[in-house]
Amino acid sequence: MPILKTWADFDINFTAHPNTNKLVIKKDADAVMASVQNLLLMNHYEKLFHPEIGSNLTKQLFEPIDVPTSLRIKQSIIDTINNFEPRVQLSTIDVDPKEDENGYRVFLKFFLINEEVERQTMFFLERLR
Repeated sequence: MPILKTWADFDINFTAHPNTNKLVIKKDADAVMASVQNLLLMNHYEKLFHPEIGSNLTKQLFEPIDVPTSLRIKQSIIDTINNFEPRVQLSTIDVDPKEDENGYRVFLKFFLINEEVERQTMFFLERLR
């Protein structure tokens, strides 16, 4: 019988559970999905003692909103997940430039290791001032 691995992380907002007043913990798929999102939104040199971790996607948000920039964003996402998140196997990435909204819609489909269920997430990348 294979040993099933579980993952757990603290919620990035460090919110307290309303009844127990302890930190909320994300488990399994939720923890991995939060890790992916954190990696993609992190810039290089933001993680202490590990300047290489991160995707630097915000750097691309100051380039023209067009197909070549969306291809660079897509490649940056692929590189970041492949290098820093071994629990994820990517299957589909769509980066759709939305010039009228000044950003990019990013749609990811992936498998977690030891799971046969395909997960998906969508987020919007935009410049913040």
